Amino acid sequence: MAYKRAKESFAFSTPNGMATITAGQLVDTDTFDISGKESLFEDVETYVARQEESKKQQAVSAKSVESATAAPGEKRTVSTPLKGRRIVDG
Repeated sequence: MAYKRAKESFAFSTPNGMATITAGQLVDTDTFDISGKESLFEDVETYVARQEESKKQQAVSAKSVESATAAPGEKRTVSTPLKGRRIVDG
């Protein structure tokens, strides 16, 4: 079985009437003919790899965000334009 993931929602006509595919829906290409609609689908592996990369980037950016407040008992440095740095109690 080969599955494809719909990149966006769309509707199309079939001999039995209208059918819809929603964004994110997985379609078994062995039972559903995607001929002419290939641009509306992507490989599941491609989607998963993109999501994993996005999560890695979010984790890296989350590590670089500084907390706005000091933890209990933590001493933080505060920079001021004229006086340089000083230690303040949190």
